[in-house]
Amino acid sequence: LEDQNIYEVDFQCISRTKGTVQWNQIILPDTLKSEILRTSRSHIERKSANRRRHLREFYGYGTGLVLFFHGPSGTGKTMLAHALANALNKELMSVDFEKAARLGSSEKEVIKYVFNEAKLCDGIVFFDECDDVFSRGTESSRVLLTEIEKTECITILATNRVIELDPALDRRITMKVPFHLPDQKEREILWKALVPPGVDVSKDVDFRK
Repeated sequence: LEDQNIYEVDFQCISRTKGTVQWNQIILPDTLKSEILRTSRSHIERKSANRRRHLREFYGYGTGLVLFFHGPSGTGKTMLAHALANALNKELMSVDFEKAARLGSSEKEVIKYVFNEAKLCDGIVFFDECDDVFSRGTESSRVLLTEIEKTECITILATNRVIELDPALDRRITMKVPFHLPDQKEREILWKALVPPGVDVSKDVDFRK
C-alpha cells in the first residue's frame, strides 16, 4: 500500500521522514561534503548484489556505516542528516526519547525497533543529541552498540558534547564530521544560501554587513 506510517502504539515516538533539504544548501568545506557523500554512496554500492553477501560472510558483523556529527548547537548537524537522506533517496528514521518515556516505552525496545524498521525500508537511523541517551555504561548504550554491530544500514549520531559519549562507540564510528561556529565569511554564505528561490531581497540588504 506504500503506507509508511508507524502504527504500533508503543513506537509512535519514531518518525519516518523524507529529507527535503537540498545538498547544495549545506555549507561545509567542499572536500568534507564530497567525502561524506562519497563514503555514503560507496557503502550503499557495497551492499548491492553479491558484494553484500561476501562482506557479511567475511566479516560476520559490523558492516554498517556510522557517521558521527559533533559540534555546538545550531551549526547544521540535523540539517546535514536530512540533506544526506534526500541526496541518497532514503528515509530518515529518528527517535523522540522524551515521547517514548511519556508513552511508557522501553528505550531498549525502541532502539531495536527503529533499527528493524530501517532494515525493512532500507532507511537511515538518526539519533539526535545522542549523548543524552547513550552515556557510558548505560543499558541504552549497550543496546545501541549491539544494534550497530548487527545492522547494515547507515546510522547517524549527532551530539553537542563529544566527551560524554560512551568511548566504546568510538571504534564503531566510520567517519567523524566536526561542526564549528561559522566565521564572518561563512555566515555571509549561509545567509545567501538560506534565502529561498523566488524570494525578493530588498536592495538595501547587505549580507556582508
